[in-house]
Amino acid sequence: MFLHTICSAWARLFQAACLWSATLAVSVPAAGAEGEPERLLKELSALEQADVGLSSVVSGSSFPPVEGQHQVGVGQLNHGVPHATSRPVRRLVELGPAALPTLLKHLDDKAPTKLLVTHDGFFGAMWRDTEVPAPGDAENELQAIRAAGIKPRDPAQFQDSIKEHRVTVGDTCFVIIGMITNRSYNAVRYQPTACQVINSPTSSPQIAKAVRGIWQQHDDAEGLHEHLLRDLARDDPGAATRLLYYFQTRAAEKVLQWLNSGIQARSSDLSRRVNAVAWCEHPQIRQAVQSLVQTSTEADIVAAGAAAFQTAPLATTLELTNRWKSAKQWQGVEASTGLLKAALIAHPDARGQAIDAFVRKASTEALAGAFPVLYVLKNPPVRNLAPLLADTRKGYGRYLRDGKGVQRAPTEKHHVDYRVCDNVYEIICRALGDAETRCTGTPTEMDVRIKELQSRLKLDASAWPFSKDEVRSRQDAQNTRKKARDQVLAEIKSRAKDSFSLWRLTLAEDRLEPDDWSEAALHLLSPDIDEPTNMETLLGSLHHHPERALDSLPDGEKKQIVQTLSRRLAEALDKAPKDEHPSVENAKFAVFVGCCVEGSGQPVLARLVQMMSAAFHQHGWPEDEALDTTIMLLDMLVGLRVTGASEYYLELVHAATPERLEGGFDLREFFQIMTRDSASPALTQAAEWCFARPNSPWRLSLHAYDLADELGSTELLSLPAFRADVIEAMSHVENIGELSLREDDSEYCWIEWTKGGSSGMSVDEGETAGVKPGQRMPIRRCDAILEGVASAVFAEHEGPPFHLYWPLQKRDEGIARWIKFLKELK
Repeated sequence: MFLHTICSAWARLFQAACLWSATLAVSVPAAGAEGEPERLLKELSALEQADVGLSSVVSGSSFPPVEGQHQVGVGQLNHGVPHATSRPVRRLVELGPAALPTLLKHLDDKAPTKLLVTHDGFFGAMWRDTEVPAPGDAENELQAIRAAGIKPRDPAQFQDSIKEHRVTVGDTCFVIIGMITNRSYNAVRYQPTACQVINSPTSSPQIAKAVRGIWQQHDDAEGLHEHLLRDLARDDPGAATRLLYYFQTRAAEKVLQWLNSGIQARSSDLSRRVNAVAWCEHPQIRQAVQSLVQTSTEADIVAAGAAAFQTAPLATTLELTNRWKSAKQWQGVEASTGLLKAALIAHPDARGQAIDAFVRKASTEALAGAFPVLYVLKNPPVRNLAPLLADTRKGYGRYLRDGKGVQRAPTEKHHVDYRVCDNVYEIICRALGDAETRCTGTPTEMDVRIKELQSRLKLDASAWPFSKDEVRSRQDAQNTRKKARDQVLAEIKSRAKDSFSLWRLTLAEDRLEPDDWSEAALHLLSPDIDEPTNMETLLGSLHHHPERALDSLPDGEKKQIVQTLSRRLAEALDKAPKDEHPSVENAKFAVFVGCCVEGSGQPVLARLVQMMSAAFHQHGWPEDEALDTTIMLLDMLVGLRVTGASEYYLELVHAATPERLEGGFDLREFFQIMTRDSASPALTQAAEWCFARPNSPWRLSLHAYDLADELGSTELLSLPAFRADVIEAMSHVENIGELSLREDDSEYCWIEWTKGGSSGMSVDEGETAGVKPGQRMPIRRCDAILEGVASAVFAEHEGPPFHLYWPLQKRDEGIARWIKFLKELK
């Protein structure tokens, strides 16, 4: 993950959820009482929360009064957005121009806070600097910075290293002034890699002098208003947010013009513009945002504008949510959960209805993304959440298997992924009175607690509180189990002579648990027994004869390990519910067996195929996580030519539809299986069913041109039926859209599709000779199909280049080269 995306999409969702309360909208700041700024500054000495600008793990800017208005520049991986803003900091920013004179006065206030920034170790560094950022065309600011004696940073400044810095009240004033004036004033910030930069006006007086020189002439409402208007003219979304917050009546018309200009010009930063104003209740701005979101096909724009639906009718919000709740990519997930949050805020009496509508046919990713919202929801509708206690799909986050505080330095093996039912278990338990409830133990152990909760809910959910004795009893049982397990592991360690015997004994020990056996198998099947790989890498290497640590063992010992793995899978299958799609846990052991299938493993894998087929006949198409698991297993089983695997895959192909696969990785991985065994009659039939059958929804030449990029990213070009369909598709020259190069950005083009919607794509340098910016060019069906397929790789040979933004004649020449390439491909 790149440094500027310092936290995962799930972390962003959780941060947004934690910031909202039951209040419906952001309130315009009330005038502060006389002396309020001075009283608030005295409270800053107790500051211990590191907001953006005071954090040693990120850098950026924020505007605390409005949710979602933080821009993070760079930061350390595995660190999310800093803590929620403290009350005095938030209130001072709310006061805005009324607080500026006091903040400027206290810039050199050396009173300490409770925030201490330290740098330990030999890696990275911490140093003092004098950074006062300003736009390149803001001459009045640049002049004040120069007058204060601040020069462009000299490399020698990095030698001014320090080991610790106590954040002062003056440092905090510096940051708050930046929050009010739309400047990224960071008293403490992160610098890649593993460095901290300190810009303290109390340690570096030049900073205080520069900031006063900039703002003392503009420290009233009129001065701030004019300054923010100049920033708005620079297309700065932060200026729009502050203008609407501090000067909504005066500034709404200009901000609306700025928003509409971005919509009309299809601005590349349109989602940032929308996010900057979506919170505002001004009627014209709210109407503009709602109209854009309701017609947009861009997930980031919908996610940015979801807050505008906090005053919309429930039916409107739910209808829009339904369009996005099947999304699997993070932007679509943010869109759907943002809309759900808006519905829950706006309609507290209909929360049950909103949740019921959302979970119905929601993707696994969207449902998991909703939990940060549901966790902080006051008085969640238990009756509507209770059915999800039976949902075993992947949920949100991970929990410590042995409980909080039991393991002092938890590692990967101490964590368990939440399932949907686990998340709901915690939410319901807390709603019914046990605020300390946390998931612990293995999924099997959690299933017992979930069933107990389900039984109690059937009696009387509203009258049942948890007792402290019951919670303590669960914790005691958990610690007893952990102690027994630790004794077994210690016994194995004392008997083991080396790493091989340690993990072989662990795998064979029946008193341990599936997680322990899985860990042992990963070590034995990795290239280096002391550096285990992960499941994804292990699975990806299956078709390339992976190197395994156990290959160095004598044949007899290796055979014994393979037999033990097969036994573990057989035991898991014995315990699995009959006629149900395979669980993730069973899939793990199947992969382990598949990695070393040598005769003894084939029968148990064939048994797994039979169970998968029986589940399909009994329950129909596998949904969500079951589909992911099924595709993963079939890709392995078909490649290993396990009895019945190709035939079961053919059954799934006959039942597959674009709606069931929903595009993305499911679709690509599903079709990739066709290429695993060129000698299989069942796979040949599957390819012909999809790409040669009349009216097949997968025929690119008929109507599936929008799937070309998904199918083209697989190795389907190895299939004669697919190649023939692509060649036939090249004869379809009807127009399906128009493309034009952006006049303000020659490296970007915009596409408007005839069927509705629009999209954009970057342009490779030197590939648009003869095309004028703004010139509209037709896009034909054959062009769109070949653009998607052109990235396909067959064996080690890429096809000829092709781009949508080429002139028409050049595209025709590219199509001719591709037809020749496909006909010669074997």
